Amino acid sequence: IAIKGVANSILSAAPTDLSVLITGPSGVGKELTARAIHNKSKRADKTFMSINCGALTEGVLSSELFGHEKGSFTGAVSQKKGVFETAGDGTIFLDEIGEISPETQVKLLRVLEDGSFYRVGGAAMLKSRARVLAATNRDLLMEVSNGNFREDLYYRLRVVEISIPPLHERPEDIPALIEKFVAELGYNYRQAVSPEAVEIMKRFDWNGNVREMRNFIESRLALSSEGIITREDIDEYISQTAYQRRSLPVTTGRTSQAAEYQVIFQALVGLRDEISSLRKLIEDNLPASPNYEVRDGEVVAEWRHAAPVSSEKVKSISEIEKDAITRALTKYHGNRRRAAAALGIGE
Repeated sequence: IAIKGVANSILSAAPTDLSVLITGPSGVGKELTARAIHNKSKRADKTFMSINCGALTEGVLSSELFGHEKGSFTGAVSQKKGVFETAGDGTIFLDEIGEISPETQVKLLRVLEDGSFYRVGGAAMLKSRARVLAATNRDLLMEVSNGNFREDLYYRLRVVEISIPPLHERPEDIPALIEKFVAELGYNYRQAVSPEAVEIMKRFDWNGNVREMRNFIESRLALSSEGIITREDIDEYISQTAYQRRSLPVTTGRTSQAAEYQVIFQALVGLRDEISSLRKLIEDNLPASPNYEVRDGEVVAEWRHAAPVSSEKVKSISEIEKDAITRALTKYHGNRRRAAAALGIGE
């Protein structure tokens, strides 16, 4: 239901020339929304240019947006046209708009008001006919209240606002997204993802939203020797990420405290298994000698001064571990998950 509202907003805003502010957390598909607006607009056959404002420094961003004249700063060996000049009648998408400096905000406001701008170091006023779409994962109204973002620029950008909800608020979209990503990778949806895995994925709190889920699907299908994502795969992924995100209740239905206890318990079980595996490796590689007596839980050495000293080199624990892991990886053709399961240790 939520994503249908986004789609309706795209269809309504696309035919106009109004500025659009796209909001939502990272990974929900804000750039895809901007491209959809462009593709459904009368500018669809024109240029679509995307700039990540948060990835560029102040000077570089100004040069990318507005261009610069030769000799305007160190390294400016020739004239350069910015996106507002080269976009023509196309669309410019400004991602992470909340990251731009006050100086760039002033320049951007002027472009949005009357289309005019100057190249860095230039004296001639230029005009832009491009449409501007912007996106942010920040609360820009709060940034305005804190004095970090110009109020007049905020309202210029927010002529139309499209808010994209996080993935965990629209679990009904997850099966369709899974099917799309699996198909793009060349797999059959019904054969590539088990129904149990889909149900767990629908209940999982994808903090990285659509981007995180796509990365999970791509990596698991690439590493799976059977070419299928199972319930065990998603359970393993949840366990691996639980320490960082602390969001297991979304999947398990347990309280926050119960989820924390479950994480601790799983960690202790894993530690026990690794210690047991290491102990077995040590016992299996001890030299056969009557001077050693191995009991359950301890190793007792009986020293005899008259016993001859063997010249055979004793392997270190790290060497034993390395040899065992190498043999396991060779046996399972580089499949880390199966090798780790055979050794009884974590992947």
